[in-house]
Amino acid sequence: MRVFENISRGRAISLFLLVYSLVALYPSLRNLLLPLNGQLVPGQWYTEYNNYIIFKQSFWHLWQGLDLYAPYAQEHYDLFKYTPTFALLFAPFACLPDAIGLVLWNALNVLLPLWALSRLVPGKGQMLLALSLFAIPEVLTSAFNSQSNGLVVGLLMVALGDIQRERWGRASWMIALSATVKLFGVLFFALYLLRLEAWKQWVKHTLAAAIVLLGLPFLLGWDSLAQYSSYLDLLSRDHSGELKHSIFGWMQSWLGYLGFDADLADSRSKTWGLMLGLVVQLLPLFRANWKHQLLPYAASWLMFMVLFNHMAESASFVIAIMGIVLYLMVKSELTYPFFSTGIWVAMALVLFGTLLGPSDLYPKSIREFIVFKAQLKTFPVVLFWAMAWWDSIKKGPQ
Repeated sequence: MRVFENISRGRAISLFLLVYSLVALYPSLRNLLLPLNGQLVPGQWYTEYNNYIIFKQSFWHLWQGLDLYAPYAQEHYDLFKYTPTFALLFAPFACLPDAIGLVLWNALNVLLPLWALSRLVPGKGQMLLALSLFAIPEVLTSAFNSQSNGLVVGLLMVALGDIQRERWGRASWMIALSATVKLFGVLFFALYLLRLEAWKQWVKHTLAAAIVLLGLPFLLGWDSLAQYSSYLDLLSRDHSGELKHSIFGWMQSWLGYLGFDADLADSRSKTWGLMLGLVVQLLPLFRANWKHQLLPYAASWLMFMVLFNHMAESASFVIAIMGIVLYLMVKSELTYPFFSTGIWVAMALVLFGTLLGPSDLYPKSIREFIVFKAQLKTFPVVLFWAMAWWDSIKKGPQ
């Protein structure tokens, strides 16, 4: 990565904005130009940007007073699984033609996290450029699926920048807004506990943000109460026996190789595993230093949100990868001119396992072994989560 050392910060940021603009544009144009897909559900034909259609139609369903969480097989496959607030806030995109709305939606998800990251570690434009290129495969995966994960991690990183500056008002709004997209965004409020003396400020702003955002759908009528009832019912039925790309899936795979037969897909096992993970994740709160450990602790939370979600999909990993990028940027300040051998090895595992594991770089049999059987897409993130957690719990500056 020394090739970037002679690039000025301004030029580095311009370059990564250009690269990421192309990253947002290519999946959008590709999905818009592909013919309808008739292989997913017999007798139905869907676009290649199905998630965007789900989000778009959710606004019109809310506007028409229809149940957001009912199946609409004539419009899209899969269900809407976000809050009524998210459906309402998607209005600016829903009102645009798909050719414009999809491009803008992907651009938001691609560029927001990079912009937010550039604010967190100022003066590191060259490193930001290098590490942002490292993250491109996962960013592309999310964009190809028209997913909202980039928006979630972008909002959380904007909030983190405000937490750094103790601007509790906007930080609370950004975290609460992320939670209207993916509920696990509320976990970022744990960072506030590093600054207990400011509790009056962050409690006040958090309550205001929660009340306003949850209440927005009621602008369309009190029928929105039924939408929240349907949403809670949807969440209560989310007890899938799948483990997908989570720490539970990784543990079950590796325990199997070691001869242990553990059913971590059982709902009780997942619940206890999540509770234990939360206890471990919260331990740094008793030792972490606000000034020196805020960023690595925040990075560990971004990875935790993916690792401990038993339904984590490949497109969700952009959140964890941005956590890794944030952690590496912090470490680069402490270990200049560059990283230790251990970090280089972990980065290689992320590159060839997490980022490229699901790609056509490997033959199908090897790809299936990496991603599903050996869970080598998940394992490198576990390594980085452990490193960020350890840097968060160490007392004083690293």
